[in-house]
Amino acid sequence: MVQVKEKEVTPLNDVLFKKVFATQANSHIIMGFLKDIAGINAESVKVIDPYNVDTYSKNKEKNNLNYTEVDLAATLPDCRQITIELQVAPQGYFNRRLFYYIAERYRAMYGKVNQRNLPTKQTKYDSLEPIHSINILNFMLFDDEFPVDHFVLRSKRGNRKFLDEKGAEILIITFFELGKKTNMASNINHWVDFFLKGKVGPDAPDYIKDACEQVRRQNLTRGELEMVNTAEKVRETQKWMLLNSERRGMKLGLEQGREEGREEGIEQGREEGREEGIEQGIEQGIERGIEQGREEGIERGIEQGREQGIEEGIEQGREQGIEEGIGQGREQGIELGKLQMVRNLKEIGVPMEQMMKASGLTRDVIEKL
Repeated sequence: MVQVKEKEVTPLNDVLFKKVFATQANSHIIMGFLKDIAGINAESVKVIDPYNVDTYSKNKEKNNLNYTEVDLAATLPDCRQITIELQVAPQGYFNRRLFYYIAERYRAMYGKVNQRNLPTKQTKYDSLEPIHSINILNFMLFDDEFPVDHFVLRSKRGNRKFLDEKGAEILIITFFELGKKTNMASNINHWVDFFLKGKVGPDAPDYIKDACEQVRRQNLTRGELEMVNTAEKVRETQKWMLLNSERRGMKLGLEQGREEGREEGIEQGREEGREEGIEQGIEQGIERGIEQGREEGIERGIEQGREQGIEEGIEQGREQGIEEGIGQGREQGIELGKLQMVRNLKEIGVPMEQMMKASGLTRDVIEKL
């Protein structure tokens, strides 16, 4: 019978992460991680709520293994509070939720005055200690090439640090993005390989190699193997649900976008059609107005020309009639004057030849007078 080799699981698994970082016996691994990632040189570290597979199993059964992050808390000799959270998938409101957990951790210290040797006279505020929150992210949070970045409280104007009464920084937030590596020789790259592959190169520090050994399948107990497999199934289910939700959301978004686009297109088309219709109507109105104005102008011009022609014709006819009447009257007057003159000449006995010469009339006309 052929045995199928089981797939190695990375420390992104909740059980394996807790096994390495929430176990007091692994304080050397935790201190190495704090030095490499957060720059903290601690002589010792105390794990709060250490890992125990039986207790872990009961807690996870109660919570149905429904998780997207795993975390642990520890205290340093100077009472600084360390929180390490592994965020295995993006989560809505991550930044706000992070501050909420930090505020809860800070508030939970209030009143616990026996954390270290303090004077007899003390207040509950003396129990509040600085917090360093370290967040390991299996996704990209910042758009840069730096795998590790630190955030502190500083003044905008003078870049002055905000410290407590003992001169310590009250809050430091560190982000370690596993999707980035540094080009410099650094243990950061070894930690990236540890979390994503569960194995490191031969030049890695012994404490990281020790962490790799602890997450290998052959070094897990039966109970841990069962919890690891269960956690992997839950994580795969969550990945499938997340992917399915994204697809459904994309489909709904496309449908909604298509519908909104259609409505906006109709509205825009209606608006553009209205504008083009108004513009075209104005142009056609101008053309029709010009055409109608031309026709009316021609008609009115003809009518006015006719009226003016009649008036001018009457006036001109009157003038010509007067001139012709005067000319004709003059001629008639001359003719009548000649006839009267000839009558007068005949009465006084003027010879015919002289009367013809004086009047220009013919003999026949003179004889008939």
